[in-house]
Amino acid sequence: MKSRLLFPALVLATIALAAQTAPDVEITAEPHHHLLLENQQVRVWLAEVAPHDATLMHRHNHDYVFVSLGDTNVQNEVEGKPPVTLKMQDGETHFSPGGFSHIARDLANTPFRAIAVELMQDEAAHKTPPPKWDEDRGLHVFTGGTQDIMFVQDGVRVSETELQPGATLPSHHHTGPHLAIAVSDDWQRRGVGRALLLGLRERAMRAGVRRFTALTLGGNLGARALAGRCGPVEVTAAHDGLLELSISLR
Repeated sequence: MKSRLLFPALVLATIALAAQTAPDVEITAEPHHHLLLENQQVRVWLAEVAPHDATLMHRHNHDYVFVSLGDTNVQNEVEGKPPVTLKMQDGETHFSPGGFSHIARDLANTPFRAIAVELMQDEAAHKTPPPKWDEDRGLHVFTGGTQDIMFVQDGVRVSETELQPGATLPSHHHTGPHLAIAVSDDWQRRGVGRALLLGLRERAMRAGVRRFTALTLGGNLGARALAGRCGPVEVTAAHDGLLELSISLR
């Protein structure tokens, strides 16, 4: 009788151990990641996870940039570390060093969607730092739009460009490869600008900044309303169809 009672326990223990030690898979074999583009510079993936579903344990061998498509509530289960919950807003963009394996578990009642851009030349950039950009942070305003340089990693510069309806990006020259990820009209008015601005406000206030100065098109009432989410707004100047705004952070 003792052996009959112990045998199921041993089987269960063996199964549990096998589940804990299951090997990870390469991102190329992870079924929730769909390849969009691949060349010598980048490999671009669309990650899609259904509500309350999870990816397989998969490995990121390369540094990568990822853009959240929609608000997310994801549990990031990095191998060998405690799980961490990531709540990201629509349009958030981040950099992550490679060399780890993880599971992405969607805790929300909505699908998790993100674009991941692997930097295929990261190892070379680690060994020999690439030439510095002329700018690694900065906001540029042009007729009908703005371009915000967000960060530089592995010699890659990530910028956000916003164009108003009918506007055209000024003529410019790219000295190297260039990748554009479009946030289409389908994603407008879904919180991308709000998420970016409120995130910037939080960082600024932690750093002791209490006032923003912003430029916007005179007719862009939506931008002025968005600025008002950060605090009281005062128009301090107007020129060439642009308004200069002073925003008191709160």
